[in-house]
Amino acid sequence: MEAIQNLCPKSIRRCTSKARPATRFSAGTSPEHEAFELGPRSRVIVTVVLIAVIAYALITNSPLMAITFILVGVVGYLLQHQEPEVLSYSLTSRGIVAGRDFYRYETIESFQYLSRAPVRKCLEP
Repeated sequence: MEAIQNLCPKSIRRCTSKARPATRFSAGTSPEHEAFELGPRSRVIVTVVLIAVIAYALITNSPLMAITFILVGVVGYLLQHQEPEVLSYSLTSRGIVAGRDFYRYETIESFQYLSRAPVRKCLEP
């Protein structure tokens, strides 16, 4: 174990060594993003516009433009039917855990914490 720690940078060694555990201030779950939903009229308008742009690209002999807008349509369709993933998050004394990612406070310039419950002033220095 000591040989592995000598190969690691000091920041990793500090986290894996006998460091005190982080204190959790708050935890919860939240959707990854707001659900993306188009109404039936908007779908028709977007579909007609995409077909018109792709037809124009094919008429003007621009296959790259046609492929680009076909991909834009496919990505839009996939995003519309994808449910947002529910992420668990927690605020700790060392940083923020969001899903499987950890962000140290030193690397964050600013963030917002919205809560319905009263928030204690535990994050201020």
